[in-house]
Amino acid sequence: MSVDPGFTGRQDTRTTEQGRLVLNTEPMFIRTLLSRYADVQLRFSERPTQELRWQLDDVTYTLCVSTGTQSVRDALMAADRVLERAAATRSGDESQPA
Repeated sequence: MSVDPGFTGRQDTRTTEQGRLVLNTEPMFIRTLLSRYADVQLRFSERPTQELRWQLDDVTYTLCVSTGTQSVRDALMAADRVLERAAATRSGDESQPA
């Protein structure tokens, strides 16, 4: 997968309770992965090629590793939770007096 080379989000690792290695990623990285997944999924559904299949497999794998999941469905749900937490944190920060 080719993520924006200018991306500088944190990419530390952690281990889940099940012993899986997971990337701790910033919401910006998750947004980038979700955008890439949607783009490749759409292009693959319109015109399936081996190259797009590889790209889809690659971004799906990266989403799963990044979220500590084993299926794309679970990865998408976990990514939504990451973005929801980030939005809630932002909302809380904005409501605090300066």
